[in-house]
Amino acid sequence: MKSRNRTIEKSDLIAQTSSLNSQFTILNSRFSPHTLPVPHKSLLLVLLIALLVLSTAGCATTAPAVSQSKLGFLLDPRIGFTGSSTPAIDKRFGEAWTKLRQGFVADADRAFASIEAKNPGYLPATVGHAVAAVILQDPDRGAALLDKALGVQPDYQAAEAYRAEAALAKGDVTRAFDAYRALAEAPDATATVRSRYEVVAAERFRQLQTLASSSTSNDEAIVLLEQAVELAPQSDTVREQLARRLIGAGRFAEARTEVTTLIDRGLADVPGVQAMLADIEAGEGNHQAAIIRLERLVKRYPGQGYDDRLASVKIAYQRANRPPRYNAAASAPALTRADLAILAYWEISAFRFAPIADPPIAVDIADVAGRDEIVQALGLRLLTVDPITRAVEPSRAVTGAAMIRAAGQLLRIGGAPSCT
Repeated sequence: MKSRNRTIEKSDLIAQTSSLNSQFTILNSRFSPHTLPVPHKSLLLVLLIALLVLSTAGCATTAPAVSQSKLGFLLDPRIGFTGSSTPAIDKRFGEAWTKLRQGFVADADRAFASIEAKNPGYLPATVGHAVAAVILQDPDRGAALLDKALGVQPDYQAAEAYRAEAALAKGDVTRAFDAYRALAEAPDATATVRSRYEVVAAERFRQLQTLASSSTSNDEAIVLLEQAVELAPQSDTVREQLARRLIGAGRFAEARTEVTTLIDRGLADVPGVQAMLADIEAGEGNHQAAIIRLERLVKRYPGQGYDDRLASVKIAYQRANRPPRYNAAASAPALTRADLAILAYWEISAFRFAPIADPPIAVDIADVAGRDEIVQALGLRLLTVDPITRAVEPSRAVTGAAMIRAAGQLLRIGGAPSCT
């Protein structure tokens, strides 16, 4: 006889029926109408049909058992249920629950549905029915059943846990994590709930890392990484990612706290940690300390990109030591003639140190910020004075055409780059 768990194929049934028909034909040919009475013929036919039924009944249609590895989240649906029951209901539910735990999910699903139909107020049957739906990859049906149970008893622990599982099956890791965290923090949380929380928390941690890595917003990534650090404070990789995002957002004090933690864990000599310290120092205005640190990195790790960072910090240091009028000109929304003179003076050393003849006299720059730079620009003919009014008009916006002329003049003064 075939195994009970073997599903009958249509071709097998046809083959068995054909075989029995052949046997019946052979038997019938051995007896003439005169040697075997008609009632006996009918009896023989009935016996053969019974043999067919018995031969196929041995092959049960029960679906194969689900692997136990997929049932690790199972929690007795009766946990947290405050309603009433009867011994008969308990017995039927226990049998259905045993089937589910053994992996015969489809059988358990039908059993739970039957109990629920006859006892609508017995919520463990509803929850069991929902668990079977989730295992059978129908999380929407499972979620609907669980919402129904929670609508009757909102503080139903087992239903809340399985609602988290339904959310997880639908890809909603955040909801599953939040639900399991609340359940695990309860004083009466079961070992299964706490164990399952650890699994879901690990999945949430990986999700946070992925979302933070793909985010183009430092502020958004910081929120995600802070949650990840809370879940896994021992992770140096996530803490380093958080520090870099904090630096990118200009939150240098917070970044220093994270980097200090990495240093305390013995990572002080890691090049990336030293580079972050240099970025923090530069961001806090301590450019000289950052330059010293980066020069050390360039010497120890040539060709690793630290020379570019060193050059950018040196430029930032030079700009930090320039007068306030330079910063005002650099951040102005519209470029004026005075801004042009100031930026050219401080950005192009050849312009700043170029000797000039007697500049033309201007009557409107005596009390203007950047007077010295304007005088240099007049001497090098970057700016001109109106021949009638003798005014430079330092606050007048620079037009596109004027900017092109100024660019040509600056190239002449500073020297055009060679084309190679």
